[in-house]
Amino acid sequence: PPDTAVVSVAVIDLIGLLLSIAITTMISSASAARRREEWLPAGQVGVSAAMMGEKRLDQLGHSILAFLSEYTQASAGAFYALTDGAYRRTAMLGVPEQNTVPATFTPKDGLLGQAVSEAKPIVLHNLSESHLSVGAALGQWRPRHLLISPAKSERTVDAVVELGFLSPLSDLTRDLLERVSEMSSVAVQTANYRANLQNLLEETQRQSEELQSQGEELCVNNEEL
Repeated sequence: PPDTAVVSVAVIDLIGLLLSIAITTMISSASAARRREEWLPAGQVGVSAAMMGEKRLDQLGHSILAFLSEYTQASAGAFYALTDGAYRRTAMLGVPEQNTVPATFTPKDGLLGQAVSEAKPIVLHNLSESHLSVGAALGQWRPRHLLISPAKSERTVDAVVELGFLSPLSDLTRDLLERVSEMSSVAVQTANYRANLQNLLEETQRQSEELQSQGEELCVNNEEL
């Protein structure tokens, strides 16, 4: 009967539509999974490249921060490195000149200190001004979402990266910061070692020059005598 034929055609069309939706969803999910698999390793390679070369701490911090901010689409950031027993700000990005970003902090100071003492990332969403005014680094600039990630190796937190976002950050961003945690920590240790070695060499050279000068003075005195 005609009615049966119409119903059959409608059912076939509906099945075809459902199959198309299912296939599209599967393809979309597979593409998202593939992008995730590619995004994290590419980010690790990018951070590793940002660390290359014999950089000072300030250069290292700026290079890492610049890459992470662009790669994760963060609007602002700060980088702190452990040096001479304190966590010191070595780089900022996207923060207004007039700001209240702390120059140093200790493991007892606010959110930054909490990230160090707990040695794990802190993620805050939908921030109000009162949240960020207590211990977070990006003082006058008000990100809506915040990630504070410590860089740790061998039980020591050697650096802290703070990134501020206008839009909610994905779990991928947090995963990336955790994956590069150890290499960032080692890079800071290396930069500190290089700086200490340079200071030692300069001090040795200064002492050598002083001894040489004193020796020359003794020679002059002996000649006069």
